[in-house]
Amino acid sequence: MMFLCIAIQQCREVGDSADRGFYYTEDSIFQLYTKDDIKSVEIAVNKNFVKKVIKDNKEYLGKRKDYEKKIYGNIYLSNDHLLKTIEAVEEWTNSQGSNISEYLDAYMISGRDTQGTVDFSGYFIPVIKVSNFRDSVYKYPIYKQPEVELCIDEKAAGQDTSVVTGLQVAWASSLIDIFHMQIEGAGFIEFPDGEKEMLVYYGDYVYSPEYLSKYLIEKGIFTAEDMSSGKIMKWISENPDSLNKVLAIDPADIFFIRSRNIPVGIGSVILTEGFSVAVDTSHIPAGSVLLAEIVMTDEQGNKKKDLRLLFVQDTGKSVKGPGMADMFFGVGAESGKKARMFHAEGRLWLLAAKTDTR
Repeated sequence: MMFLCIAIQQCREVGDSADRGFYYTEDSIFQLYTKDDIKSVEIAVNKNFVKKVIKDNKEYLGKRKDYEKKIYGNIYLSNDHLLKTIEAVEEWTNSQGSNISEYLDAYMISGRDTQGTVDFSGYFIPVIKVSNFRDSVYKYPIYKQPEVELCIDEKAAGQDTSVVTGLQVAWASSLIDIFHMQIEGAGFIEFPDGEKEMLVYYGDYVYSPEYLSKYLIEKGIFTAEDMSSGKIMKWISENPDSLNKVLAIDPADIFFIRSRNIPVGIGSVILTEGFSVAVDTSHIPAGSVLLAEIVMTDEQGNKKKDLRLLFVQDTGKSVKGPGMADMFFGVGAESGKKARMFHAEGRLWLLAAKTDTR
């Protein structure tokens, strides 16, 4: 573990750049980013983990053939400049405590309220027990992606769900487990012999997780601001009989695709616990590096600010707008507990390799 020094002080200076891969301006109707000066405050960085994430991010960006500039509000950013930024982060983390401002510029993201407020949540990859065969315990099929679009009648819950033959990957003991994998976007299935296989949510023909979210909001169970995948799963666990009634769920209408047996995000980049983050990539570039200031509140109500680096390596259907960030907590039940308990506010800064800005 090493400590590197950074701090944030707001700056209103308009930027231009000789680097054709990057341009920032404040002369924009949609002020998504605000340039900030970076000064001295301590941040803890696990050098070994950062090395791994940097390597994975470099590989992802290196495979992309997109070198055109992309517009994100009032920032123009190319894939080439994202690579330069990763290299600058690497130089900084190897610099034995040098000030980050020597290598990188920071641009505060407007957040959900244009004041920089970002809602942080957590996600994880569940592991569920399955069987190769259907029996009295494992009676709910998990289906792979069909090769052609199927015409499936919407059926009442509780009826026989084995009508789609030839697509069964395994059998689960709980509808909640299947829905859980859908909510999180992926999951490991574990067979009786201990073998595990990674499945990624592909789609459905009847409903989506957003349908349940809308229902819970309409019934006053949650507000839109208070909604999260962790809270949805907690509600389902406490109200298991309600799941069928709400959705008329049929697992024959939910499909998954087989994946690499490691957690991966966009572009098959390998996810790293505590560093990978899912955001809305229409506002924040995929493959970019963020500085996060997360305000943590303990059981006594005391608040503590945590500064850390995050790498944009994932996205999600429920992560919308510049004011949401969903952090990856890992694989399995313990990671799930941590992810569900994690809800915080804070701020985010897009980091970019320094240019000849004047």
